[in-house]
Amino acid sequence: MRFSISFLAVALSSLFGQQPPARNEAANWLNRGIDAYRHGQFEQAADDFEKAADLDPTNPNAHFYVGLACVMLYVPGSDFPDNIMYFERAKTSLKRTLEISPNFPPAIASLAKLIFQQAQGTRDPDDKLRQLDEARDWYRKSAAFDSLNREVWYSLGTVSWMKCHLALTAARSQLGMKPGDPGPLPDPAVRRKLITTCGPLIEDSVTNLEKALGLDRRYDQAMETMHELLRDRADLRDSPAEYLQDIAEAGQWEQRATETLLKH
Repeated sequence: MRFSISFLAVALSSLFGQQPPARNEAANWLNRGIDAYRHGQFEQAADDFEKAADLDPTNPNAHFYVGLACVMLYVPGSDFPDNIMYFERAKTSLKRTLEISPNFPPAIASLAKLIFQQAQGTRDPDDKLRQLDEARDWYRKSAAFDSLNREVWYSLGTVSWMKCHLALTAARSQLGMKPGDPGPLPDPAVRRKLITTCGPLIEDSVTNLEKALGLDRRYDQAMETMHELLRDRADLRDSPAEYLQDIAEAGQWEQRATETLLKH
């Protein structure tokens, strides 16, 4: 989540105006941090904001800005120690923000985005599911503060689809199916089990993606996820005719997404 410099500058200018003299040094470090952030020097910015947080540990803004700078440094899927450190530092700082100020919408949104990115880059299925659940919880909190944000609903829809897709991919592999093999799944017992597991996830995903598209009918990313979701739903149908109907509907969403991109 890339917050604009103007967002930071406005927040900091408000913060500076409220500082008593004893906190001037912390405010100076915050000012240095925003300057480094503005120039893309995110590591330096994180260190400057950290100094401000050390000087004024009850100031939620200082911890929040440390988290933001580290989010900018984090690369999902990379196992390099420095990258893992950026993730942990970002998560710790954002959570510290919420310990001080529980209803801090930008910190909640940033945590949701950070953990969702972590899940997208995670290879282990169990870890991915755990991270997706954590991201979902933070996005739900974010939705309570920002219900008109299309990204919140898109992300909630994508989280549910990803959880369903993991289960479906595992089932296809167990049945000896290749990624390109057409459905529906040949084993009725496996289909019934997956319908119990994935049915609520599919419904939740459709509902949230429709909310995102209701806020922005040209939201191509939501269209792409709807396309992938319906392709997965097709595998759970009871007949080839139903399967082909979902595949056709999925294709329509894919075409809409392509046409939207071409118009941009």
